[in-house]
Formats: sequence, structure tokens, C-alpha cells
Amino acid sequence: MDILLVAAPLTVVNKYMEALKKIGLNPVAIETEPVAITRVIDSTEVSSAILLDLGATDSTISVLKKNKVFFTRTIATGGDAFTRAIASEFNIQPEQAREYKSAYGMLEDQAQGKVVAALRPVVGVIIEEIDRTIALHQNKVANDPLKRLILVGGTALMPGLAAYMASNLNMDVEIADAWSHVVNRQDIPPEAAAISPEYATAAGLAMMDLK
Repeated sequence: MDILLVAAPLTVVNKYMEALKKIGLNPVAIETEPVAITRVIDSTEVSSAILLDLGATDSTISVLKKNKVFFTRTIATGGDAFTRAIASEFNIQPEQAREYKSAYGMLEDQAQGKVVAALRPVVGVIIEEIDRTIALHQNKVANDPLKRLILVGGTALMPGLAAYMASNLNMDVEIADAWSHVVNRQDIPPEAAAISPEYATAAGLAMMDLK
């Protein structure tokens, strides 16, 4: 029997509760982000997959087994680290660095490859942690290889990132669509549709009673 134990500090939970109540909302449930995100993705086509949630200050790496969280860990590297790397390399302000990140990302043929050069060490840290996760999983479940990586979070849309990770990890990489289960997709505002991975957690939470 495999048991997933989920815990969160009461100080963190209470902060969310207070914030929600101040804006007039009555919380009915609280859960961790990986659990919520599994509702908007489909990892049932393969026995196991890796979910990478690229946040602003950190990233969460989770192993999924048929849409259930099998293992999860958080690393202190996220989108802000990408921004700082570009800002340092070009000696520019964070706002402009974010524009470079969104425009050029990991595209070798853009900005003379200088943005990629600045980002490569940061992305390398995440790739190393994914490799460690794969090794840990292989030691525990040798007959169930991880061949699929699913990206969520705002940084998931950074140009060239999915292809770069696919090449370096030698596995299929895809960007999750938070609206994949929405029937009337035409009702989704274009602005929200364009940044679907950023809504993965929110959409998953909204689906709590549906799946």
C-alpha cells in the first residue's frame, strides 16, 4: 500500500483563510496545488508522468500515476530566478528582463543567443532536479519508466522551454491546457485562453466536486 501524506503549516492556511474572508468568500476546502492540478490534465494515457509547476519563487515536481499524486517535492527555483538571470546578464531592470524572457526565452536564434545563455544555468538546475526525481522513481518502481513531462505555471509558456527540456531529458514534454475540460471554450476570454497554464491550479480547484 502506498500512502501520500499531505500537510501544510497552519500559519500558511490561516493567512489564506483570512484573505478569502476579507473579500467576502467562504472557503469550503483547501488542498495542495499538485492535487488540484491533476484534475485539469490527463496522465492516464501512460502509467506515469512528471508534473512540473513553474511558480514565481519556486517550482514543484510531482510524479503522477494515472492522475494521482505519487510523490512531490519543491525546489527554490522559479520564474523570478529566470528574470534575475536575464537582468544580471544584460544589466537591465526586472520589468525589461521579464519582457526578454517572454519574447526570447530558450530560442537559440533570438537575441544572438544571449538570453538562452543567461537562462541555461537556471533551467539546468530544474532539469537536474527532474533527473533526480526520475532516478528516485526508478529505484522504487523500476518497471514503470517516466516518459512524459507536463508543464504548468506562467513560466511554462516561455518560448522554447518545452522543446529544450524535451531534448535534455529525452522525454515527451507538453504544456497543460487548464481549459481542456471546459465545454463552452468560446466563453473563455481570449486573455485567459492565451495563458492557460497559469490557471491550472484555479481550474483544478473549481473542479473539486466534478472529478
